[in-house]
Amino acid sequence: MITIVHEGIEYRCDTEDEAIALGARLRGTAHSKKPVHVDSQIAGSRWTTSRFKSFIGQLKDNQRKFLSIVLDSPDGVTDSSLRHSLGLTTNKAFGPILTGVSIKAKKAGISLQDILTNEKVQLSADERVTEFKATAAFAQIAKEAGGIK
Repeated sequence: MITIVHEGIEYRCDTEDEAIALGARLRGTAHSKKPVHVDSQIAGSRWTTSRFKSFIGQLKDNQRKFLSIVLDSPDGVTDSSLRHSLGLTTNKAFGPILTGVSIKAKKAGISLQDILTNEKVQLSADERVTEFKATAAFAQIAKEAGGIK
């Protein structure tokens, strides 16, 4: 991958031809009439828009819905809220969903930890919940790519 920095913005190109065409466009010269595809990448992560779209395209409906709900809750979403939205009865039902997401993520060259986090939160002396939250990089690339469809 070739990286070009122009006015503080990093552009990444897959081929030398893309880099030459992008450089010409950034300089304002018409080197080529063919469109240049620049794949946006989130700094410090492996996420690119093409990787995100490929990953989302591999997911099943319940996996896509799970991630969509998590993305729609930037402060995190509780297990009970997720269960209700997905029509699940127990937290064990998250297992197949998360396993499927993890397998698809590995095929895309990322890990489940690149997508979301979960932590146990003690709400009161007798109430403990699990909270799921999208990582900042996943939320940002989802926004740049137009969300989960």
